[in-house]
Amino acid sequence: ALSLSPSLSPSPSLCAASRSDLSELRRKAYQYCALRPEITPLYLLLEVRGNASKFGAARSVADWDEVVLALRAYAEDELAGTPLRLVEFASMSYCEQVRTAAGAKLFIGVHGQGLTNAIFMQDGGMVVEMIHPGWKLRRSYQPFALAVGLRFISFPIVTNCDVINWQVNAKCTTVVNASRLRAALHAHRQLDMAMQTALL
Repeated sequence: ALSLSPSLSPSPSLCAASRSDLSELRRKAYQYCALRPEITPLYLLLEVRGNASKFGAARSVADWDEVVLALRAYAEDELAGTPLRLVEFASMSYCEQVRTAAGAKLFIGVHGQGLTNAIFMQDGGMVVEMIHPGWKLRRSYQPFALAVGLRFISFPIVTNCDVINWQVNAKCTTVVNASRLRAALHAHRQLDMAMQTALL
């Protein structure tokens, strides 16, 4: 089932320690890469990997084109035409990765190291991790996201492989189901707007 809110959260003390450490890491990265501390997020970020990437096909997304179209439609219809940016972190320098993540309102990617760049996003952004439904700790990037003030969605993909093989075997399929992904983003946005209204 889709998770719109965390059911497994870090302890308050762990979260506080992680937030302090990761916030300091973000501050130093911004300083090193000559970025302003407060950056206005401008776009949706979709990490390119697998069959859309030159760096390997493991965890490639079978319905990639549909996912891109669905996200562009979502951005146009619900986010006032916010642009969608496709990136391949493996081909970027360190500072290019920091700058790219820092400018994202929403960061979507299949489970993998590229999602660690989410720690460079601004507080209040959202991370969507597309991951194998059998993962024991499905929200593997959730603690990082929560620790730096981000919202998080764990979105289960459909595959013909077990968890271990899915991570490394290029023959394993990864189907996102673009319409469900867009519906999940819409539902989360509606929930977020309702919560903001309740706080007024």
